[in-house]
Amino acid sequence: TRRSSDLEIFDAGNIQGKLNLGGVPAGTPVSIFDSNGRQRFSTKTSEGDTPIDTSMLPSGIYIAKAGKTVFQFIKK
Repeated sequence: TRRSSDLEIFDAGNIQGKLNLGGVPAGTPVSIFDSNGRQRFSTKTSEGDTPIDTSMLPSGIYIAKAGKTVFQFIKK
C-alpha cells in the first residue's frame, strides 16, 4: 500500500491485473496514460475503494492521475 496525501494505492508498484484506489471522493476522475502520453483508460471513482482492471493494458510503465494526484506504476 502506498499513500499520497489522502489517496491510497493498494498493490502499487508492480501491477499484474488490478489497481485499487482508496481514500478518493466518489466521482473523482481517474486516467491512465502510457509512456508515450496516450490516454489508455479513464473512469470516475465510486464510494469506498475503486478497483481498476489493468488486464487490458500491455506490460509497461504507466502514469495514473486521480484528481490532482499523479503516480507511476509498472504493469507486468
